[in-house]
Amino acid sequence: MKDDLVNGRRLLSGAVFDADGDRFFRLDYSPFDDAIIASSGDEAAYIQAQYMAENVPGGAQPRFIHTVESDINVGNFAAQQLGVRPVMTAVGDKWVLFEAFVSQLLGRLSLIEQRLGQDAPHGVLERASSIRDRLNSIMDERSSDSEVYLSIEDEIYSMQRDYLTPDQLESVNRGLIRQGAIPYLVGFEETGHSITAGILAVHGDSRSGQMPNPPSHKAGDNQTTNDILFFAGNGLKSAINTLVASQMYLAPSLDVEKFQERLASPFPRGFKRTYYAYYTMKESFVEGIAIWEEFAQFLEQECRYRFAADFDVSRREFAEDRDMVFIAITSKGGSEVAASVFARNSGTEEKTGINVRGPSDLAERLDAVGDLGRRRLLTTLKSSESMYAKAEKLLLNALHETDDDKSILLADAIAMVSRTFPDVVPDRLLLEMHKQELIELESLGDPSAEIRISPLGTWHIL
Repeated sequence: MKDDLVNGRRLLSGAVFDADGDRFFRLDYSPFDDAIIASSGDEAAYIQAQYMAENVPGGAQPRFIHTVESDINVGNFAAQQLGVRPVMTAVGDKWVLFEAFVSQLLGRLSLIEQRLGQDAPHGVLERASSIRDRLNSIMDERSSDSEVYLSIEDEIYSMQRDYLTPDQLESVNRGLIRQGAIPYLVGFEETGHSITAGILAVHGDSRSGQMPNPPSHKAGDNQTTNDILFFAGNGLKSAINTLVASQMYLAPSLDVEKFQERLASPFPRGFKRTYYAYYTMKESFVEGIAIWEEFAQFLEQECRYRFAADFDVSRREFAEDRDMVFIAITSKGGSEVAASVFARNSGTEEKTGINVRGPSDLAERLDAVGDLGRRRLLTTLKSSESMYAKAEKLLLNALHETDDDKSILLADAIAMVSRTFPDVVPDRLLLEMHKQELIELESLGDPSAEIRISPLGTWHIL
């Protein structure tokens, strides 16, 4: 297929999904250098946003939602190039979906106001304005109590039931599914989970009882349209969306080589890195605990030392994840986050991580802060009760006490761990030690491969 790929008659692309299928990474084969271009959720979402932004009304500034884990450049560049409003949330697709939910409420509220116009009964428009203020407020606070959002939703549905004619209500429902009606473009996680709006065409007459009128607890609203706005984060849909967007937006205006360059780098990539500490006392790294507060003060101090001359440095709270320590590095007197350093517990593994995000010209300073933060976690947060932490210490001591080569064969390391800690899975231990950069590991598949202690591992054991 090479000739067809080089001249653009064919495109060889693939997608890989996680176990439950809600995340995907895009793969594209480059015939020019015989390589695979791997695109994360950041690249995929930006390509989708480019395509969708073409049909957004001028000045609308729809939300472009990303979590703290994304490349810091993706939101800032999207704001400059696409005219979107970047919004940063804590880690978790539920917080992205929260933004989508509130966005559709804001869209419905605006349409109700438009249909009522200046002839609205006394106090109704003021009531709508008050609801909007409260919505914007909870978007800032991100309360975790879903009843707060649902009560405001009830108020909006009550307004339309009390003040709109059936024709006006029909107009609101149809208006909501038009492009640009809600202030939301795409929301995503760097790990490949993107959430976009869609239209569900319901077959059957919802008014006759053949099809429930969503949301079911508002069936009395007499909705007459069969098209329903919804939000989807399915990995397959995200993959199809990205393929369609690149073919419709990028392919027609670029030659094959330029097209693949844009796929590989749709926005200028910044510096991002994560530094892990495994087998940590996650229960002690929570807001209000002394270890957490001391670490937060330490991290903020280190950031101020390295960045305060050129930037404003402040600790920022995320109500949806109060246990995350987040240091924002912003332009002097501005609000745009130029770089960030944050620490949080993993939700699924026995680890705590330090994450740094920022432009490439700040890489050296960010790397220094990240390394110092990791070293502090390694010395203050390791669990003395964890069998894996004990096995890790055993192996590091054994490596340190070897001859000048400071190496052990993989087979010998596995035997040592299995003999002393039969409940520890050696492959998992070695992989996690490698992720912490405590050891240098050639291979986990070759018993004759060598394992060496790293400079960080030597520092940690001493």
